[in-house]
Amino acid sequence: MLACLAIGFFAGRATKKETTKIEVRYEKGETIHDTVTITEPVEVEPVVDTASIIQQCIRDGIYAELFPNKTVIDTQYIEVTREDTTAMLADWATAKTYNESLFDIDTLGRCDVSLTVQYNRLAALSYTYTPIQKTTTITTEKKRVVSPFIGLGVLTNPTDFGNSLMPSASVGIYIVEHYGVTLQYSRYIKNKENIVGLMLNYKW
Repeated sequence: MLACLAIGFFAGRATKKETTKIEVRYEKGETIHDTVTITEPVEVEPVVDTASIIQQCIRDGIYAELFPNKTVIDTQYIEVTREDTTAMLADWATAKTYNESLFDIDTLGRCDVSLTVQYNRLAALSYTYTPIQKTTTITTEKKRVVSPFIGLGVLTNPTDFGNSLMPSASVGIYIVEHYGVTLQYSRYIKNKENIVGLMLNYKW
């Protein structure tokens, strides 16, 4: 019996099943806000012919929303009136704010940009960036393939003179925590008899 117990004990310590679980999550990080003030342009390309700037803008369709009735066919000359100039000056002096999403990607995050233009100058640029943080969780679980156990107890044997106590011991193992086998030994002290039994177990 001691040999079986020793074998089961060391077998249980040596035989373990290791399971590794990898979980990857993409979680939103803290949103970053900031505003950048634009002072000077990095490059300026001057206009060659200043006398025809307004006419060229109209031909290029830059102010098409201000003059819906004016159309350009090839290089046809367009007469610029005082009303046209006034409308363009008013549009030039109007502060315009533009909002645009630069990117919105599940694994990178979202970045939105807002900029303000007035007097043909970029006044300010603001951005909002919400990053996505990659979180990897590795969980390793070790489970015994063979688990030994031992038990001690007392059995009673009814006789004509009352109950007779019988000390009992059992050893066994469980395989993958479900299937087990038990070796049981009892000693009938009065008659000096040994009783040995074997049981199969199932745990759920």
